[in-house]
Amino acid sequence: SGNGVVHTVEAVLELAPTPTLVELATAQGFTHLVSAVAKAGLTPELNGMTKYTLFAPRNDAFEIAAFALGDGDFADFLDRPDLREILEYHMVAGEMDGSGLANSTFASVHGADLMFDDAMMMGWTTVTRTDLRATNGLMHVVNEVMLPPSLMDVLTGDTTLKVLAAALSAANLTEMFGWPNQGGAMYTVFAPTDAAFQALIDGDDSIADEDALLAMPNLPEILKYHV
Repeated sequence: SGNGVVHTVEAVLELAPTPTLVELATAQGFTHLVSAVAKAGLTPELNGMTKYTLFAPRNDAFEIAAFALGDGDFADFLDRPDLREILEYHMVAGEMDGSGLANSTFASVHGADLMFDDAMMMGWTTVTRTDLRATNGLMHVVNEVMLPPSLMDVLTGDTTLKVLAAALSAANLTEMFGWPNQGGAMYTVFAPTDAAFQALIDGDDSIADEDALLAMPNLPEILKYHV
């Protein structure tokens, strides 16, 4: 014809099926991510119908994270009790395409916010590739394993817990609740407020002031009793 060419075929051509997020990560070579997702029990979520945006670290990023966190190797990293929390920090409910990442804040499935600047960076983490599409969401590639705020980050960021943060530092317990946290131990902390510490000082004649409180020889034991 004057405006094209016709070829006859003996079957209806079907569109290639779009993969799920797990299948997409597998096809793209993110084998460490796929292994971590499986170990954390997140495969059903990322293979299901619910839409997610997944920030996907490459294999070398997992190797670097394992070393930085004192886990030895990736196999040890997979045994961390906080593995699910780390991975959920890479997941956002719904589809957030690459055009909307710059200068934006998203609530992760973990609960902590992901905040990207105008260069699509969050701290040292950079989004290096965007908008890999799956049937159940989008995948963006990042150059690092992102870590959610540690307990120590939360405690030091709360203006009502200044004395507790100082006490943990005086008792040499900050590493216990911060990154790196070798082995990924999980804790629940019953956190006395500054007012609670002041009430302790006011009610105990043996504690003259906050400095005396921080110098108490049994301070580590007192603090650990709240964990």
